[in-house]
Parts: sequence; C-alpha cells; structure tokens
Amino acid sequence: MVKLVSYASGSSRTGALLSYQSRQGQVTLEREDYSEVRGADAVHALASEWADASRHRAPSKDVLMFRLTPASFVETDTVDAALEEGLSGHRYAWTVGWDAAGRQRIDIVMTAASSRREGSDTDKRGRSYRVFDSPGSLAGLERRLDEAFGQAVSMEERGFAHGVEGAARYLSRLTSGGRDEAHLSDGKMLRGHEANLAAARSWKRDMRSQEQRDVAHIVLSAMPGTDKAAFVSAARATLETEFAGHAFAFALHEDSKHVHVHAVVRLTSDMGKRLRPGIQDFKRWRETLASKARERGIAMEATSRFERANPPGYKLKDVRQLEKGNASERVRQRVEAVRTGAVHVPVREEGKRRAVAAAEGWSEVAAMSAQSASFVASSQAVREVPVEPGVLRLYRAERPGVRSSAPIFTRDRAEALELVRRHDGTLGYVDVRPADMHRITPARAQSRSATGSASGDGAAIRFVVPRELADTARPLLQAETEMAKVLEFRRRSEAAVRLMKPQRLAPLAEKQLAGLIDHFTKGANNLANLNVMKTSFADMNEQMEIIKKHLPSDRQPQIEELHGKLRDSQQRMLAIQEDIEKKRGAVEGDRFVAPVKYEFRQFVAEERGAVIRYVTHKEGGKGAVAFTDHGDKVEINTWKDRETVLAAMQVASQKWGSLTISGTEGYKSLAIELAAEHGFKITNLELQEKLVAANERVARLRELSAGLAPGAPHKENPAGVLGTSQRDVTAPASTTTEGPATTQSGPVTSTPIVDGDKIKPADSERASTLAAMRAAAEKWGSINVNGTARDKAIAVELAAEHGFKITNPELQEQLSAARERVEERRRREEARERKVAGFTDGSQSHDNPDRQQASPAAGSPSMARSDAEIAVNLEVVRERTEAEAEREIRQADRSTATHERPFDGGGDDHAYRTQSEAASAVRAERSIEQNPSKPIPADINQSSEIERQRQAQRELLSEKQVNRETEVRKDRERHKPKHRQ
Repeated sequence: MVKLVSYASGSSRTGALLSYQSRQGQVTLEREDYSEVRGADAVHALASEWADASRHRAPSKDVLMFRLTPASFVETDTVDAALEEGLSGHRYAWTVGWDAAGRQRIDIVMTAASSRREGSDTDKRGRSYRVFDSPGSLAGLERRLDEAFGQAVSMEERGFAHGVEGAARYLSRLTSGGRDEAHLSDGKMLRGHEANLAAARSWKRDMRSQEQRDVAHIVLSAMPGTDKAAFVSAARATLETEFAGHAFAFALHEDSKHVHVHAVVRLTSDMGKRLRPGIQDFKRWRETLASKARERGIAMEATSRFERANPPGYKLKDVRQLEKGNASERVRQRVEAVRTGAVHVPVREEGKRRAVAAAEGWSEVAAMSAQSASFVASSQAVREVPVEPGVLRLYRAERPGVRSSAPIFTRDRAEALELVRRHDGTLGYVDVRPADMHRITPARAQSRSATGSASGDGAAIRFVVPRELADTARPLLQAETEMAKVLEFRRRSEAAVRLMKPQRLAPLAEKQLAGLIDHFTKGANNLANLNVMKTSFADMNEQMEIIKKHLPSDRQPQIEELHGKLRDSQQRMLAIQEDIEKKRGAVEGDRFVAPVKYEFRQFVAEERGAVIRYVTHKEGGKGAVAFTDHGDKVEINTWKDRETVLAAMQVASQKWGSLTISGTEGYKSLAIELAAEHGFKITNLELQEKLVAANERVARLRELSAGLAPGAPHKENPAGVLGTSQRDVTAPASTTTEGPATTQSGPVTSTPIVDGDKIKPADSERASTLAAMRAAAEKWGSINVNGTARDKAIAVELAAEHGFKITNPELQEQLSAARERVEERRRREEARERKVAGFTDGSQSHDNPDRQQASPAAGSPSMARSDAEIAVNLEVVRERTEAEAEREIRQADRSTATHERPFDGGGDDHAYRTQSEAASAVRAERSIEQNPSKPIPADINQSSEIERQRQAQRELLSEKQVNRETEVRKDRERHKPKHRQ
C-alpha cells in the first residue's frame, strides 16, 4: 500500500512531522543521498533547511481591517443594513465611534473571501468572490459600500492578516482587547476576549485560507511477515524512481503488525519543479512499489479499491467527529463501512464500469489459479492429506506475532480461510485422534453455523486445543490461501455488480421482509458492541431498501410502517448499548501486543480465548469484571473506581509505554490525575493542558520533599530529587502560616525537619524555606539545594536577599543575576525613601516602634500601613512584575526555539514556559505600567509569580481602601456636632 497521509509547511510543522517519523530522534532517518539523520538536533536542522529553501510564497491574506468615514452622520441601524448589503457573503464585525476631529468613523474587520460568486445571482458556477490586496480590488469594495450607504464613504485600509490567528488579532484590536463591544454580521454582539477567539475560529471555514505545501507525508506498507531489509530496499527504490530530483527522508517503523515505511518528500525539486500528486500518481506509486518488491523476492501486487470492492476511505475530520459524538449518520456509515470491510456498490457510471471490469478480471484469475492448484495437487508437492476414519480434523488461522496458551481451532475450513484473509495469517490443521479427544473442549463462543454443522447434529464447531497438541499443527500449502484470497475478491466484486443491477421481483420478497422485521424486533440481538450494532443495522436497512424495491406498489404503505417499526427498535437498542458503553473507559496503544497476565492483590487475571479479564478479588470468591486486556486496548468496566483505573493504566503502560485515553470526561479527569501522580505518559493532544496543570498540582504537593544538604563537593544523586519513594510523602497534619506582625516578632514559621545530612522545610511556605536555609547555613555555612525547579528558584531568591552561600554549580549564574536585582532594588528603594515626604499615623508607632524599619516587600505581614508605605510597596510590585515579564519572555522564546513540549520541557537549568504565559505576564506589566494602583487583571494563563504579585497588589489596594474609609470615618467624627451637657 502507498498512501499520501498529509502535507506540512514551515519549519515548525515540518519539524513536528520529521520528529514523529524519527520517534523524536530515536530512529535514524535515511536521506535521498544515503546520508543518515541521527538525533533530535539533526532532525530540527533538516526541517529548518527545507523550510528556508521553500520560502518563496507568502500565505494567503484572509482577513481585512479597514475604516469608513461617511460624508454625513449615519444611524446605527442604517450602518447595519448598509454593511449587510455591501458585504454580502462576508463574515465581519464592526464598531461605530468618533475621531479626534469629531467625525463619525466605522471600523470593520471582515473575511476577504465571500460565499457569493461573481456573475449573476443564478450563476452557481461563477468564480468565488474575494477581496485582494490590490488597488483595483479595494476600489471595487469601496464602490460597493458607496452604493450600499447611498453616499460617499472614505475607506482607509488598515491591513490584511492570515488565518484564525490574524482574525483574532484584528478582532482584539477592534474591541480594544475585549473591553469594547462590536456588532457581528449575524446580528449578535461581540463581548470579551474569549468571544473574539470564538468568533475568529468560527470564521475559519469561510476564510478559504491557503498555505504553501512544503513537504508530503507518504506511508508505504507491506503484509505482516515481509522481509524487512528487502522491503526497505524496495521502498527506497520506489522513492528514488518516483521522486527523482526531490529531497526526501524515510524511516522504517515496526510498531504494528504491518511493516511500513514513513517518508517525507519535499514537493519542490532541485530544479524548482513542484509535485501536485493526483489519483493517477497514487496508482503509479503503488505499481512501482509492487514492481520493486517483486524484484526483491516479495510477492506483491498493486490492486485498486475498485478491484477489491472496498468502500471509499474516510478522513481525519470524520474520526474527530465520531470521537466528539457529533458525527452525522452518513459519516458514521462511511467510517464503519471502511472498518468492517463492507462491499462497495458504485453509483456513478465510471465506478460501475470499473466494478464490472474487476469482476471479469477476478473470474479469469480464479480460473488460472484453479488450473495452477490442480497442477500442484498432481505433483509431488506437500498438500493436505485425507482424513483418517475416527479422526477429527481442526483448522486454525495463525496470526503473525500472536501465540495463545489455549488456541481455538474450528472444524469449518471456510471459516478458517476467512480469518486468514482478514488477518493476513497462515492456515494450518491438526488431527485429533480418539485417544486425544478428552484433551479438547468446546469453545464458549460458537459460530452461527454450529447448529447446521456438517453432521447435522448441532455439534460444536470451535474447540479449545491445548498448546502441546496445537504445536503439532501442519501448515497448509501457501497456494491454497492465495486461492482463497482470489476467490474472496471475486465474490466481493461479483456481489458489487449484482447489487448494481436492477433485479426482478423476488417471489419471496415479502416473506424475507417479514422475517427480517420479526427477527430484529422480537428476537434477542446479541451484538458485540456499539460499532458492530451500527454496521449491522446499516446493512439491514440496505437490505430493506432492496427488498422494498421488489414489492408491489400497493404494499408500500405497509412496508413503510414495518420499516419504521424496525428503525424505532434499532434506535432503542443503540441507545441502550450506548448507555452501557458510556460507563466504560478505555486505554489504547499504538500497536497490538498479545495480552499477558499481571499479578494484582485486588484483581484476579483470567484468560478467555485471546483476551485476559481482570476480575475483582473478594474474600467470598470472585466479583465482577473490572477491566479487560484485548491486546490493542484495555477496556475498563468500572471506570469510577480509582484502583481499577490505576491497575488498567499500569497494564497498559507495561504494554505500550504511552497511552491514549478514551471515554467519558469524568474518566479522563481521573486518568489525568493518576498519570500526574504515577508518571504515565498520555498522548491525547486535547488533554495536554490539563495534564500539565495536574503535574503542577502534584509538583506543589511534592515540594515538601525538597531539602537542603551540606555544600560539600560530593556528587548529587539525580534520582534523589524526586524518586518513587517520595511519591508517598504527604503534607504535615498541621502547618503554620504567616500572620500579622507583632510588636517584637516576625512571621511564625514551622521548625525545619532534620533528616540526617539534609534539612527540609516543614511545609511549602516561603517562610519555612527561609527558616530551613538559616538552619542549614548555621550548621554547614554553605548550602547545596536539591528539589524541583521551583524549589531552586525560591532558594536562589532567598540566598540573594539574605546572603546565603549556595554551592550548586548550575545555580551560580542565576544567583549572580538575583543578587544584582536585589541590590538594584535596594538602591532604588533607599532613593525613594529619601524622596518621599509625608505623615503617618503616629498612634501606630507607639505600639510598634519597629514598624518604621519594616521591609517594604509586598506581601510581608504588617499592620495598618500608611498611604505612603502602600505607595512604595505598590511600586515594588510594579518593578517585580516588570522583571518577571522580561524573564518569562526569555524563557518562552527559549522553549519555542528548542521545540520543547509541556510534558518533557524544561530542565535543571531552565524552566519550560509557554508563549501564552509570557503574553499574560506582558499584559499584567502593561496594566500597571503607568499606574501601579490599577488592579492587575486575572488571567488563567498567569504564572505563579505573576499571580503572587497580583495577590500582593490586591492586599495593598484593600489596605489603601481601609485607610480611606478610616479617614472618612474620622473626618465624619470630627465634624459631628457636640451636645452640651
């Protein structure tokens, strides 16, 4: 198979594609010149090289921002009507205001593309209308608006932008960052920053945005068991033949039963020629791969979808809709048809012609294969021997890479051949003699043909055979399995042709219809799962439609009534099954791994055919099934039970390492919590932000394990920073927090914990860390800090403020910078204190004489600060916010430049920072840049340091408000008339 999976453009997306192909640098890539790309750095360098060579086409200009100045005043309703007429087919937002000269202005953000087409209103084939960044196109837009407003309007173009990001930026500018309201083209109002983002996303489809395609992602695959070296050689030969002159890189992946090669091909050749792959190119690629494979001894033929009577493929967006539960019935049927391998019946004439040709071709191939099989049978080649009297012959389809301790065999040879075709396995058989009959047992799940077996006695068809006896199975001639595939393709193609042709009225049509209705409305339906039920019902409805075509017209009303009854029954059954499956969670992997038993104290592992069930262990015996290992996924029955989900995730982690979570939102939340606590790796993209937040919460809880050691030159043990034993550390039962300062004492802190040659803070409070560092400095003089990145950052800050000596080599640069910041802050505070003049409440100084020397640090405990002190502390908050914003910008730029991700970013020497956190810090800085008393707005993307400064500012502003209210009360008391005695 050769499949074009996707395109990518730019260094970021190309780098992500190459990183996936190389497994983040762990798999070596091979290039067109036979050179190798090893490691993540080399992969990113290759992506940058390709992106730099492809920068010759700018992305499309999708969003336009402009301003209208009408000659005379226009009412708001008139503006709405005029824009609806002049910008028909566009998505837009607008506001009305006044400029400095007192003239009315209308600011508009709109999509450049329109849903209407050029030409007459009835012309459905006209070219789609679009506003371009050219004088002619903009002049045409201005003429349309003049006509719509009925007067001359001056248009000032403010710029074009690309994609959803550009639309969100322009909408934010239009609404002053979400503070102002704007009108939308659908009559709704735009309010707030989040509404801007939502509106920009809703415009995505209407933008018809385009980007340059730099590379193509192509997958070449072969059957299980194919020689890897020969297939890699065939894949390289195919790439060299089809993409001569183009740069490419490829790698072999072995994480599934099908051996496959992932290739990334640059679409622009060295001579500047671009590839634009089409259907004919895909067909030629398959033929080339098959030819190169045959040259290397691999049996491979290029067959099209029509030749196999397979349904059309589905797209990634269809899968996303199914996962979200908002897919239409047509999408569900399309996906299920592909997954179940349903026979495709063409509708278009071209498809019908190709289906007929395929059926004729398979008939010829089958005839030739039969002659070849007859020749082989007459030769001395090994073939299936006749069955001896009294011997039971059982067949089995052996799948590659799967070995069961209790394999299931069947008496039905056709059933085994069907499994061989479906799973690309090999066919074998074993003869069970009378002396061994007691060793085999009937399987629990029997095929539908069990009641109609060859003997006609309703005997069992499938049997569980011991491993020792199964090892004596003899493989059948490969030609027989190949013949089975040919016959299967012929059957499918003939079925497609038969269903295409209008058939004469079947005499038993009404009887078939009645039987179908009776079976699925009155009988019990024991389908496996929701997907199988939906597919079966879709096939059932298709059969109903065929039967209805062959019935007389006078029976149509009755037929419709019966069909409605059938559909109602289907919907009820689907609702029941969907409710059942909603209560289940699942953990999926990236490949099939044969289930093996794992020991758990609270669960008992039971082998059931090819799956292993884990049953709740109880004193009185076994309980209900908790979860089941199917090989490609672990399905959880009781997903609300924490121990069950943890055990299932442990099994899945042993199998695959990384996990994909599917199920209800409650189950996903529990899985994220367990992943953060136990270190499981979750691959769901939509869960990464929640996983990062959960990791941060767990890290805060584990901060109690941070400690201080002597500053000796011995080497630190990295595993000791956060080992598995530290996961059980819990917070102390009671911790002491900072309270208001008393007359002679500072904040009350908990006593540090001395653990051998390490001193730990009693809790996660800053004061407790300071107390632990003081105790360590008194005991050893110099300190070696270990713990999380946040522990070290706090320790560096405290060391700079209080003069502690830290010996960690990796922290020296940060310590020097922190000392410089502290010294600079002290100089500015001293200068400010010398300049500030004013009066304070003298009544407070008598009770607290040390108060005048109190530290002005924001957030430190104090009582009844004066307005002057509050102003000084607000200025400190502003300076610290400014410094933190600069630091987070540097961290975010570094994280972006090094392509770090949330779940493995950062390190001992730096912190991982997202661009959203840096942008939030910049917004906080700008909000108090001119006025430190202006409250810092709350933002979900704020870092812990910015959040701390926001809280400190809020406390200071609250004190300032209390002082103001106190002054008002005192002033009221002073002016209150006094009563004579």
